[in-house]
Amino acid sequence: MDETLDLIVLSGERSWTVMDEDFMSDGLTLEPPAKYSFMVSDLRGRYWDASGRAFEGRVFEAPGAYQLYFADNLETEPDNTLHRLIRIEVAEP
Repeated sequence: MDETLDLIVLSGERSWTVMDEDFMSDGLTLEPPAKYSFMVSDLRGRYWDASGRAFEGRVFEAPGAYQLYFADNLETEPDNTLHRLIRIEVAEP
C-alpha cells in the first residue's frame, strides 16, 4: 500500500469504523504513507445500529477472529476500489 486507506474492523455482525473521512480513533496511530499502529486494548471505533443510531466503543471486546478491511472508499464494492483485507486472531483484548 502506498497511500492512506480508510479502515473498518469486522467482527461477527458488527462493522466498526476506525478511520474514514469523518472519524479517526484515538487509539490509532498513522504514519504516512501507510503504517497503521494500535494496541488491541485501546482501539476504539464507531458503528451504527439497525435504526441508524451511532455508538462508540472498544473494537476488540472479546477473543476471536477479526477482519481488518482497508479501502480507499469504504462505500464502494471491493471489486471497484483499492482495498486490502487482513484476518487476525485476538487472544485477549
